[in-house]
Amino acid sequence: MQHHWSVLCQSSVIDIDSNLLSLYDCLEELNVNTQNQPGVAINLPINFEVVSFLSDNQTKSNRKLTIKAQLLDPKGKQINEFGGQLFFKEGSKRLRSRLKIQGLTLSESGVYIMRLHFEGIDGLDFKADCELPLEINISYKIL
Repeated sequence: MQHHWSVLCQSSVIDIDSNLLSLYDCLEELNVNTQNQPGVAINLPINFEVVSFLSDNQTKSNRKLTIKAQLLDPKGKQINEFGGQLFFKEGSKRLRSRLKIQGLTLSESGVYIMRLHFEGIDGLDFKADCELPLEINISYKIL
């Protein structure tokens, strides 16, 4: 089994006829304007997805994975954790995973990291990790 790529985006769509995946508004950087005072947490009402692609040459049985996503602030402090289970059906060589996340809590400007961990369960010996950076620029407006 192999993890090929993961990306942060605002939304993704899988075409029902062709089974093609489209990624929209990929996230690398966000600029945020706020009236909050510096040092006060900002709860940003944004929906985004972590989309991943995995493959496996072994197709004779069903396989299960867990995915754990941790959002870290620029100082390395964990802000939030998300996760779930992924299933490779018997006969499948490829798996696309879409982890949907609502809301983002920001503490300061800097590079935030979405750390992903994939791990096989039920006897499946597989582990993979990756980190996705997201640069946040916060501008404070004083009224």
